[in-house]
Amino acid sequence: MSKKSFKVYVCGVDFQHEIGNASDGNTIYPSVAALKAHAKCWKGCGIVELNLTLSKWVVEQNYEEMCKNSVTPDQMTKNQIKDTKKQIEGLKAFLKRLQKEKP
Repeated sequence: MSKKSFKVYVCGVDFQHEIGNASDGNTIYPSVAALKAHAKCWKGCGIVELNLTLSKWVVEQNYEEMCKNSVTPDQMTKNQIKDTKKQIEGLKAFLKRLQKEKP
């Protein structure tokens, strides 16, 4: 896998105090607009642009393991289905961005 690098955006307070310190995770966004839509604190916290570069896979993916605990569609709530569809759309947009990058 080649190293990929692209710009992502985070809340300024997350950048200053949370990333690398908090165990509950932080959210990165593919655009300023996406951050503004989902992180309502941006006016107070500010917005930081970061260059995100893949350095290595620490643990390789294991699709068989992923499937062991997967939820079937009939087990999902309406909100889970809605969230999953939203994530799929976000991944499709991200894939388009990656495909536009020059090798």
